[in-house]
Parts: sequence; C-alpha cells; structure tokens
Amino acid sequence: VDDEEEEEEEEEEDEEDEEEYETETQTGTKALSTIGASTLAPLPIGGWSHIRVFISSTFADMQSERQVISDTVFPMLRKWCHAKGLRVHLTEIDLRWGITSTDAAHGLSTTLCLNEVERCKPFFIGLVGDRYGHCPSSYEAKPDAINSKAKGSSHVFDWLKDCPPGKSVTELEMMHGALGIDPSAHAFFYVRNQQALLPTVPAKFKASFASESPAKQTQVDSLKDLIVQKAADGTVVMRKYNAKCKVDAPELVGLDGFAKQMTTDLWHAISSTCSPDEDDEEEDELQLWRSYHDQVVQTKAARFAGRRELLKTALAWANGMPHDNSDPGMALVSGEEGTGKSSCMAAISKKLQKMGTAVVLTHFVGASPGSTSAHHLLSRMAKEFANMLGEPSPPDTFAELLLAFPVLLKKLSSNTQVIVVYDGLEQLEPHDQAMAMLPVILPTRRTASQIRFLTSVTHRSPFFNALSKRSLPPYVMAIQDLAAPERKEIIRKTLMQYGKKFEERAKKGNAMGPLARKIDAKSPEYLAIALEHIRVHATHDTLVNSVRDLPATLAKLLEYLLGMCESRCSKICVSAVLSALAISQPVGGLNETQLRDFTHQPASYITQIITLIASLVRYDSTTGCYSLASTAFLKAIKKKYCSSAAEITSVHKKLVIFHLTGQAPVGTSRGYGTGATLEKVEWGNLSCSATRALMHHAVLGQAWDVLGLMLTDLEFVEHAASLGLTLDVLGTMNTTVESGKHLARKLDSFKEYIEANAHLLQRYPQVAQQAAYNSVDKEGPANSAHKLEPKVPWFQHVNKEGDAPLCTRTQQSSAAVVAVALSRDGRFTAIGTEDWKIQLLTQRQGKEKLVIRGHTGKINGLVFTPTNEHLISASQDGTVAMWSVRDGSRFLYLPKAHSKPVNAVCVGKTADYFVTAADDTTVKVWDVLHKKACRIFKYHTGPVTTVRAHVEGRLFASASWDTTIKIYTNISPDARCVSTIHTKMRAICDVAWAPTLVQTIAAASCDGRVRLFDVVAKHELLTIDGHYGRSVRSISYSNDGKWIVSADRQGCVKVWRGGVTGEEVITCTGHHRAVNQVVFSSDNKTVLSASSDNNLKSWNRDRASKQSLHSARITGTAIHEGKVAVSVSRDGFLKAVELNNRSMPLVMEHIQPEKQKRVAVTSVALTIDGKRAVTGACDGLVRVWHLKTGLGGAQEGHHPSLICKGHYNVVSGVATVGSNQAFSVSWDRSIRKWLLNEDFTGEAGDNVVDKVLAIRRDAHDMEITCISVDSKGTTVATGSYDCSVRVWSANNLEPIRTLQQHANWTTGVVYHPLDTALLCSVSLDGTMAVWDLARKSKEALVETMECGKQLRCVQFASNDVVICGGDEGVSAWRVTPETSGHGLECSAEPAGAFFSTAPCSTLAAHYQDSTTQIWTGDILGNAYHLKFNDVGSVWAAQTLRVIPTDIPSDIPDQDSRIQEESEVATSVGDSESYTSWETVDAAEIFPGRGGVFRKFDSGAERKAYLLETRQAYIESLKHRSAGKTPPSQMAQEHYNQSVKTAEVIVMLKGMGLC
Repeated sequence: VDDEEEEEEEEEEDEEDEEEYETETQTGTKALSTIGASTLAPLPIGGWSHIRVFISSTFADMQSERQVISDTVFPMLRKWCHAKGLRVHLTEIDLRWGITSTDAAHGLSTTLCLNEVERCKPFFIGLVGDRYGHCPSSYEAKPDAINSKAKGSSHVFDWLKDCPPGKSVTELEMMHGALGIDPSAHAFFYVRNQQALLPTVPAKFKASFASESPAKQTQVDSLKDLIVQKAADGTVVMRKYNAKCKVDAPELVGLDGFAKQMTTDLWHAISSTCSPDEDDEEEDELQLWRSYHDQVVQTKAARFAGRRELLKTALAWANGMPHDNSDPGMALVSGEEGTGKSSCMAAISKKLQKMGTAVVLTHFVGASPGSTSAHHLLSRMAKEFANMLGEPSPPDTFAELLLAFPVLLKKLSSNTQVIVVYDGLEQLEPHDQAMAMLPVILPTRRTASQIRFLTSVTHRSPFFNALSKRSLPPYVMAIQDLAAPERKEIIRKTLMQYGKKFEERAKKGNAMGPLARKIDAKSPEYLAIALEHIRVHATHDTLVNSVRDLPATLAKLLEYLLGMCESRCSKICVSAVLSALAISQPVGGLNETQLRDFTHQPASYITQIITLIASLVRYDSTTGCYSLASTAFLKAIKKKYCSSAAEITSVHKKLVIFHLTGQAPVGTSRGYGTGATLEKVEWGNLSCSATRALMHHAVLGQAWDVLGLMLTDLEFVEHAASLGLTLDVLGTMNTTVESGKHLARKLDSFKEYIEANAHLLQRYPQVAQQAAYNSVDKEGPANSAHKLEPKVPWFQHVNKEGDAPLCTRTQQSSAAVVAVALSRDGRFTAIGTEDWKIQLLTQRQGKEKLVIRGHTGKINGLVFTPTNEHLISASQDGTVAMWSVRDGSRFLYLPKAHSKPVNAVCVGKTADYFVTAADDTTVKVWDVLHKKACRIFKYHTGPVTTVRAHVEGRLFASASWDTTIKIYTNISPDARCVSTIHTKMRAICDVAWAPTLVQTIAAASCDGRVRLFDVVAKHELLTIDGHYGRSVRSISYSNDGKWIVSADRQGCVKVWRGGVTGEEVITCTGHHRAVNQVVFSSDNKTVLSASSDNNLKSWNRDRASKQSLHSARITGTAIHEGKVAVSVSRDGFLKAVELNNRSMPLVMEHIQPEKQKRVAVTSVALTIDGKRAVTGACDGLVRVWHLKTGLGGAQEGHHPSLICKGHYNVVSGVATVGSNQAFSVSWDRSIRKWLLNEDFTGEAGDNVVDKVLAIRRDAHDMEITCISVDSKGTTVATGSYDCSVRVWSANNLEPIRTLQQHANWTTGVVYHPLDTALLCSVSLDGTMAVWDLARKSKEALVETMECGKQLRCVQFASNDVVICGGDEGVSAWRVTPETSGHGLECSAEPAGAFFSTAPCSTLAAHYQDSTTQIWTGDILGNAYHLKFNDVGSVWAAQTLRVIPTDIPSDIPDQDSRIQEESEVATSVGDSESYTSWETVDAAEIFPGRGGVFRKFDSGAERKAYLLETRQAYIESLKHRSAGKTPPSQMAQEHYNQSVKTAEVIVMLKGMGLC
C-alpha cells in the first residue's frame, strides 16, 4: 500500500512538471522561431529511403515468429543494407504491444493499426495460423494527418463502409495492406503448417495455437483461400513453413527455415526498391557523404527532447551573439558519456539548416563508412571547402591536407557564412593523428567572423582539455541531466518511431512512470538501451513487468543484458566472443568470420549474440568488422569476463596466434612461450587492420619471441610499409627492445635500419629489401636480404660504406625546417617549418604527436621550458607563443612581441621568464604571468640574429649583424647588460655557450669561420676555418662541452673537438640545401640538423664520415665496359677509377689557359675504345684526355692531349662517335662536330685546334643543355632551356624534327642502345617522355610518365629499362613492346629505385650479361657505383629500326657556314669563388631581375622571360664594353648584377665586345 501511495504521489509531481515543461516548450519554440531569416539554401542532400514493414498476425499463437523477426530477420537485413551501401533506414512495425488501454476503450485500435499499415506501404508481412483474432464491434477508422497529406484525401478507409461485420482486426489489416483494392507491391504471407504443428503441442498449450471457435476457423479458412487466390494471380507472395512446439512452454522451435525465407524475400524487395538508378550512379562523393550525415541528423533530431536552454543558446551563438572572453568562432557542447551529445548536435544542426542563414556542414563520427578516420574527416572537409570555392580537389595525403586546410579556410572566410558541426571527435582513429590535426581543423582569429565551429566533446577528455586551454577558449555549453518531463518526451518520441505508446494515465499497466523514474533514466544512453530491449523482447502481457524488472542503473542494465545473452547462448560462448571484441577494440574489432574462427563457437550463436546487442555495437561496412559503440558496455565486458591482467594478456596471446594461423594459411605457429618458432608466413595475406592488430596484440600479450622473429623478417617490414605502418613497426620495435631485453641485441641493427630508411619506406615500401641489402655488411638486415630471392628489380650499392651509416634517421617535413629543439627529458623533438607550423615528434621513433598552428610566418626559434610542459615559439610574423606539449593548446600569445621578425628565443632555469631577439635590433625579457615585456634592451645597431642562455640559466648572450656579442645577467626583471665583445667578424649568425664553469662562447659568422671567445677577458681563443667561406648558419655545444657542431648554408655539418685544438672530427654531407640549425641530443651521441631541403637528419657522432669523391657537384659521368668510370665536377677535376679494385683515382685538373686557374667542368664522354675522355667546361673549351692503363693516383703535370676551341659560352654537353669524333653543345646555342686528331701527345700549348667538321648555330631558341648520339652515329638529339628536343643528322647537323612535350627545361636525352628510333628525354618538370622517331612528328610521343621531382639525367640500363636521376635519386622504368602491333608501351610503375644522399645530378650505365653497371653522382660530390639487377626483363631488341629519311624537317634551314670563332675569355676566379654559385643550377647563370628568383605559370611564359633576360644581358655587355650606360632599366639591372657577382662575363669578338 505504501508503494502504491508513493507511486501516486510521484505521478502527480510528474504531471505538474510536465504541464510546466509543455508551457515552457511552447514559449521557447516561439522564441526560437524569431532567430535568423532564411537567406541561403541548404547543401544538396542525397536521398535516403525510410522503409517501414508492417507485421500483421494474431498475437497469442505468433509470439515466437514475431520474436524471430525482431531478433534475426531485421538485424540481418540492416547489416546487409549497410554492407551493400544501400541508404535505407529500416523499421519493423510490430504492434503486439503499444496500443494503450485508453485508445482501445475509445475504439481507436482499428484506426491506429490501419494507419500504420497505410504508412508502411508498399511493404507488408502477414503471418497466418489457425487463430482469427479480436473482432471489433464497428469499423470506424480515419486517416491521420500524415496519411491524409500523403494520399491527398481523407477517404483512404472508405472501403470499410462496405465491409461485412464480424471481421477481425488482423483480417482488416491484411485486406487493407495486401488483399484489398489497393494492395502493397511487396506483400508476403507466411502460412504455418498447422497439421504438422498441432501434434507436437502439449494439451495444456493447445488453446494458444488452435482456433478460438468453429465459426472463426471457417473465417480463417476463407482468409487462407483468398491468400492462395491472390498468390496465384501474382498479387502477393505466399510461403508455407513448419514449426514444432516446446514441451515445457508455448513457444515454437525449428523456425530457421522460416527466418531464412523471410530474410531472402525482404532483401530482394528492398534491394529492388532501393537499387541506385542512373542518376544515383552519377552522384558525386561529396553528395554521398552528406547524405549519410544528414540521415544521422534527421534520425537523432527526431528523438531529441528537452535541453531547451541549450538549444536556444546554441542558435544565438550561431547568429553571432557575443560572449565575453571566449572565441566567437568556436563553441563546445560538453557532457559526460551517454548524456545525449550527438542528439543535441543533430537537433542544433537541423535548426540551423532550417534557419538558412549559413551553409551548415556536419560530420558525425561513425555516421558513414570511414568517418571514424581522422584522415577521412580532414579530406572530406577540405573537399567540401574546395567545392564551395569552385577549386579543384586538394591533395589526399594527410601531410598535404594539413597544409591545404588552413589556406582553404582563409579563402572561404572571405565570402561565405559557414557553420561546421563536428560530433564525436574523441572517437577518431588513430588518436595521435586526430590530436595532431586538431589545431588545423578549427578556426583562427581571421576566420572566426565568417566560419564558426560547433564541436561536441566528452567532459574532461584530452580533446576537451586541449580545446578549453586555447589562448582564446571556446564558448562552452554543458549538457545537464534529463528532467522527468524530458525523459518522458524522449520515451514517447522513440516509441513513436515504431508506432507504439506506453500507458501513462492508467493506474494499472502504467509503464511510463516506472521507466522515467529509474536512477539512470537521466541519461539518454540508458533510455535508448532500455527502450530497445523492451521493444524487441516485451509482449503485451509482459510489458509492465519487463519495465519494472529492468535494473535502475546503466551498469546493472548492461550486466543484465550480458546475463540474457548467456541465457540464450552458453556463458562460454558469450565470454569468448565479447572478450575478443573488447580486447580488439583499439584495433578496429573483428568480423563474424574472425569471431567464429577465433572462439570456435557456432556461427548461429555469434550471430545471435550480435543481434541481441545490436544497439551496442558498431558495424564498419568497409572492413566488415564489429566494434563496441558504448564505452560503458566495454567496461562492463572487461569487468565481467576479463578483469585481471593475466586474463587480458592471455586473450592477447591467443589473438596473436590466431592472426598468424587464421590469416596466413601457408604458415603456422608451433608452440608458444620462450623459444617458440614461426614458420614461413605469407604476410601479403594480412590486411592493414590485421597487421596493426598483430603488432598490437603481440606487444600487449608480451609475445617477445614472436615479435623478435616478425620484426627481423624483411618481407614483414616491406608488407607493413606498403600498408602505411612504417612508424607503427618502429614503435613496436622500440617497445620490444625496451621490454624484451633478451632481444635488444638482435633487434638493434634492424632498429637502426628502419630508423635510417623510414622516410623512404613510407613512400617507397618496395625498396625495403634493397635498402637492407645495401646496409652495413655483416649485420642483421644485410644478412637477411642476402638470403631472400629478389622479387622486383633492385639496385645494389657496390661502393657503400663499410661501417654503419653516419646518418641514422631522416624525417621529411612539408617545407623547409627552420628550427629544432629537444625537450630536456629526452621525450620530444620540436621542429618549426617555413609553412608556419610546429611539429612535435617523439625522439625515440620520430612519430608525429602534434601539429601546432597559430603563427602566420615561418618559425624561427623554438625552446622547451625547463619543466618540459610547454614549448615557446618565435616567428617571422613578429609574434611569440607558448604551447602545451600535452595537447597543443596555446598557453600564451604575444601578437606584437616585436615590430619585425623574431629570430630567436631562450629560457632560463624557470619558465616564468624568457628572452627574445628580433630584426628590430631589440632584445626583450618577457614576464609569462603578466604577459608583457619586463626588460627591453636596444644596444645593438643591427638585426639581432640570436639569443642563447647559459646552461646555468644566469647568463645569456645576444649577437647581431653589427658584429658584436652582448652578455647579460639574470633572465628576470633585474636583467642587465654587463659586457660587450667586439668580434671584428662579419655578421654573426649564431652563438653557443660552452656548458662549463669557464665562461667561453662560440660564434658563427657568415664569413665561414667559427671563433671561440673568453667572455671575461673579451679576447679570441681560437679560430676554426673549415667551411671554406660558406656562411655558418648555426652552432651548438654538446651537453658535456667536449664537442662543437656547426652547419653552413650549403648543407655541410661538421663536428669539432670543443677544446683549444678545434680538431675536425666528422663531416656530414647529407643535406643539399642550407642547414638552419643543429643541436646535440641529451646523450651527446647524436647530432640533429634542420635543413631547407625539408629534412631533419640525425647523425651518429661516433662514426667516421665517408670522403666524397669530389668537393663540389658532380656534373658528368661516363663508364666503359663496366670496368672504368670517370666523373667531372664543378671543382674542376676529371677523376677516373677502376670499378673492380677501388684504387686511388686518376685525377686530371682543368686549368684555364689564360689565367692558369681551375675551371668548372660540366660534362664528360668516353670514346668507344675507352682510351680517351672528352670533357666540356665553363670556359667554352672541349678537352680530350688520354686515360692511361693501371689507374692509381694523381698524375702530376697531366695535360689534355687536345683542346677544341670554338664555343664562346659554357659547354653544357659532349658525346662521342667511335674513337675519333665528338659532338659538343653549348649555352651559345650551337652544336659542333669535332675530329679528335691523335697527332697531339699532350704537351701543353701546342695542342689547340679550332677547326670543326660541322657546326649548327642557333640550333635552339635558348641555351642547349644536353646531347645524345645514336648507336650507329647517324642522328644526334639535343635538349634545351626552350623545353624542346630536336633531332639532327650526325653527318652535317641538318635538322630532322622538333619534339615538344615538356613544360620545363629539357635536361637529358638518350637513344636506345640498339633501336635508333627510340629516344627518351627528361625535364625539370619531373616527366620522362618516350619518343618513337619512326613515326610522324605528331605521333612520335609514345608516353609521358611522372618519374618524380626535378629530373636531370637519363640513360638506358638495359634494352627495356630506362633509368633517370633527379631530386629523389635514381629510378628505373620499364619500356616494353606492345603484345600486338609494332608500337611501344610504358609501365606506369617504376622498375626500381635508389635514393642517394642528395639529388642525383648525372649518371652513366653499361649493360652486359644481364647486369647493368651504373656510375652516378650527386650535387654534394658523392659518386655511387650501382649494379641494377633486373627481375622480369621481357625484351631484347634484335632488329634495328632507323629514322625514315623522308620525314620533312620541322626546323627551317639555317645558315650553317663555319665562321671564324673568337677566343673565349670567361671570368671564373679561383675554386673558392666557384663555391659562391654552386648552390644554383647552371640554368640560373642569368639571374632574374634584381637577383630575385621567379615562378612561372607556364613553359611559354618562362621561355619568353628568359629570352628577354638574355637579350638584356647581352645589351648590358655591349654598353659596358663601350663605357656607356645601358639604355633600359632591365639592362641596367643586369649590368649591375654582372659587376656585383662576376659570375659570367661573355665577350663576343664578332659583336665588337673585345
């Protein structure tokens, strides 16, 4: 009695609250409707089908069938729809409960049922047994508002007027749905075989399945006859099925066939109804994604209730209502798990779309295939922005998207009002990638006025902490618990989706009150789980008890559901299946096949378990895997089935064995534990998710022996790299080395191998075996590679270093790396780049943890605070910021720290103060707490380039272009300048304190020298001169003070002893552009260098450096029969080596005759007998050298045997024919053919010849860059800055044709070794063109292939493989004959690749006996002897095609008279002078206006500009020789430039310039 009274009191209170709630709701809705006006149309949305299927039958005898339909049929159909990509929202309408007693008393049962039947058309299911059902006294039925509007009439049920009395509600449903005048198109009847069933029914249960009376039996029989008749004429589909009754309950079994047949029938109907038509097939990717997310918005918003104030506040924020001290462009909806954040976001989104004041973009994590991926979110939003701007789709790699996204955001903010809604960001995978992109996908101060971001996050989650700690925090709207009226509204809306209601007013049968008063009913997650359970499993008779018996808390409810699963299936089965899902949750879960094979449980049980918890799991249609959608459910499973660490480890171990045996049928794993062995495994059978799962489970399962064998398998490394898991492998290896101590020694060499090659494996996984083969001999990777049979073509590095590589790791960034800093605890490395971002990397494996954006200029300086909790950055834009290392949130921002670029920052012993230096000549000490400068020093008279603090934190120093170093004391408000050191150096670029008690400071200058000073005495201690005049950009001491590292603008890093000797220890030549900063690691064994070549490299200080062959860029190479190789360089030397004995090279020096100074060499070729080398140089001379047998050292006094004089500009290319003819091309745009007379013996002074066999002047419109002669010596091909390739007769240099394809300078051409009609050319545009010269000019182009970045050289490695060299090293490409016809086809994939330390500048190849010897050089002077091992060569040309002689010339005939040439006088200076222009390509010899590099939009624009530049330059020289001022501004600029740099002075006698 007390309980009943208490319930009545609670119901009265609920009624009062509900009346108040309804009043407030009406007022709030009216208020909300006045906000905003509709001005913009919503984004286009793809159509979703909402299919409702009505299930009609009597209740008492069809409970089992209805349960099977709810438990099995519809969950399977939803799964199939999801897997097939059908955009269908499927709902079964089962009214075995849901009509209240009040409605029934008012005679509304028939109306409610028939309206649901009408709404479900054209889908209808009828179940028929022997029972007829309830017969109402009258047939009054009126269509509801939805049906009246849909039909356009209120006469939908007029047929009832003519219906005879005595019909049951069930028959009326069947008549209206399928058997009447307007039948459903997809009507299915399932008639039970009563004759087979009734004998199995116990006597006490007969009444439940037999007819109520003979009269009703007659009516049932008549109904069955009508169904048979309709089935015969094809109006409906009729199936018969069998079943048996249980002995102990009125429940049926043996319904598997029934369920299977119904599932098949409905699937065919659904797929035919929802199959995409032609218009749908044309739907683009963006429309498809929008449709998925819009469907979530519509579905979740339909069930949203309450939260009126939250909704009102969110809409006001979206309309620009200001909020103090918060970011106007960002708002957070925060709440605990299960509080209904997604429904709130959906309701807000729907309201915003209706308002139409802005374009609304929504992204609900988990709504569409792939939407849980951080990469997918970034890609989708970038494409949406690009689409709105009318721009092409952005690049799809994660790194490139991080760069493109802020640019698109800024553009979009200038012309469009956009609101972006993100829901569930903390569910994105992988988590570290999601955190890294967080600063990128959110607003900045510049975009906040036009683009607003609304994001939902779990309270106190890492995402919430990161966002709430921004310098301008977002506006936070917290979700409160549901009030009693709100709970009831959610219950009503949820049940309404299925045509159901709860009893609310009746004293008996009231289910609303008991459910709404549950303890955790304040949580929408609890209500959703409870209502789904009641909907599926409750009946009319059990409804109230089912509600009352539900546990009152979410944890207990989930435990109750687990118990129900155990009752339906075995406990062992439930434990095994759910434990596997829970343990596999971090790696994406498992599919049904994996669950079956792993647990060894029946597939039917697994399906049933998944069906029972369908609302608690997430299905990914892209992988077919199930994962847990509820964090609370995950906790409940772990608590019940795997609570101990031993149980969890055991499951991980079992999953390791499963992924090896179940996914790799070729191999097995025998035994487990110490000493376990793995047989050969076909790693290619493992998917990306399975590979990641294998590593994950092996680490957590402590399967160290398996990891040891797996991580030392090169095929596994290559497979993982091909799936984009290189850094995962490295992380797994680090964990294994730390935890599996006995494996450390075995894995060390493999760890170094992966660290050194990670940047390559990420982009080119196919080189894994090659990189291992070319690693240090006698170590693990090399030994493993030697044991494997190569599967793809590969390059063997013959002259590799004998010891471990000097460079241990290379990490590539998206732009020039300007600054680098290491945390003091050794955990993180921070780098600042030229594209305004900061990357936070883990020191151990180089994995990206965060990407921080907030500056609008390049990052010039970085430093960690002493506690390692924050990172301070200084930028080119004059701003300084402090960031949280944990989540990337901005702790401090100084927008106007300096009036000019900030160059450096340092910090003392505490994080309370720090110091900055800038181009505005000031040094400032900053107070972090008060966010202002507490001291400002203006002692320098030039830009302050650096500021560094002593390790003790008491002193700091600044240096400037004014050549002085200022010493200060106290990084605090008491700071003061105590000393000035006048260095008498040129501009100082950097300084470094020696970390010793003796106050010593090292300074680096732009004159290429490093000087050490005594701070107290103010005098110089030591001068280190090892950079040869190249500006030293950075300098640093090791932490123990024993070593100094310096780096220059040409990419050279040097390590010196830190004492008074200054002895050079190692030279690191791996960068090909300026090194901006160098630092030592905390253990002093590793040097990190940040360079403008976009790389951060790690160098091992203890390893000896390899001496490069040349001291400058290698500009030409040649090889003879794979035995002798020659190379030339800008250092002025020709060097010849024997490839087999690696003896000292023969060295020949190029001396300019007039000035007796060394001259840069540009090209080299060998005669066919290999006895002579022909070289071209910058002084315009062609030299011929005798190569003596038995090479072995420098030849003193060695002179060229012949000098060919005639070109008046740089000789850019040479080629030989036979043993006594040579061709040369020059920047003077001429081609010359020489006779190599052997009368000269090599004595200096008497061997100059100026007579040529043939000459072609003005062969190209611009400077000629390269030349090649075919194997028969009949034709010559040349390439030029004018982007063309031209073919000439080798006899008289008459033109044959012009080939146009490249968009940038043509840098290399080569003929096929046998087929003289096959020609390849490469260009700085990164393409290789393959030409068939036997065709007409317009048809000559066979293929154009993207072969990397800037290409500089090309050669044939064999009859069907072309190798080209460029910025990314050497790559091989296959050219094969077509299977039919006489043409050629080119492979789009490379046949192999070798990645040199620096960009490849030249190469030569010799093919013999299936092996290709390659001699190549890079821009740093390193020479590489490679062997190309081809796997799969398919063509050995036997016939020789020749170029048809009847093809008309494409070039007008020009005057080819040989004229007397003038002497060449080129000012080149000494070798140190050449250093000043080694960093520019030969093509940049004519500088741009004012010395500024220009960017061109097309080859035509570039060509026109360079022609104009060249003419202006010649014009300036004419006036200079006459002592006059150049008439044009452009000529004046070039005149000044030539005088200033003295790079090239061309005197032309024929033009009167001598």
